Amino acid sequence: MDPTLTDAAGWALIAGPVLFLTGAAVWDPKLFQGDLDAVIRNVAAHRRRWTWLQTWMVAGTTGTTAAILVWHSIQSEWAPAVTASIATLLFLFATAAYLVGVAIRQGVDGAAATAVAAGEPIPPGLATWHAFAGPIHSTYVYLANAAGMVLGLSAVLADPRLAVVGWIGVVAGAVFIIGYRLLPPWFAPPFIPTVFPLVLGITVLVAL
Repeated sequence: MDPTLTDAAGWALIAGPVLFLTGAAVWDPKLFQGDLDAVIRNVAAHRRRWTWLQTWMVAGTTGTTAAILVWHSIQSEWAPAVTASIATLLFLFATAAYLVGVAIRQGVDGAAATAVAAGEPIPPGLATWHAFAGPIHSTYVYLANAAGMVLGLSAVLADPRLAVVGWIGVVAGAVFIIGYRLLPPWFAPPFIPTVFPLVLGITVLVAL
């Protein structure tokens, strides 16, 4: 691997999750989770904070997708290149699902919060939109964690020095998928699938 490109891939894999966590750091489940009416009123009261976290989380998710593309670009052998391609496609579709979910929150929840801020009642039908957004978020969680598993496998195949962290990614992705299936509230936070790319990026910079 070209050392310059390897370093670029390492920093890219770190940058996406860092951008995401810049937004996630101001997430407060007491404000933005729970009873839908209360959430909308909290969004209206904390609109800038809500917009800040959504913006950075979108930047982090799309940045992580770009980072996996950079990782794919440095693979010169067939097996790692194929697995990196699969990881890229999985995370690309996961990102698309995540962006649709954000669009619903920004559009529907944002409109409801604007109405509340103007002294109007919460618009009817909001719960229906949220019921629609639930499966979209699940799609993101499953695909992004599956991408992490394949990204880990690509690391195993790419270089022996990445074998340990690669297998950690494979196992962690499987655990997160099963965990979300069995205990959704614990494994639903969208930052979870970005943890392994961050760890891989650090390992690439240190080990290669």
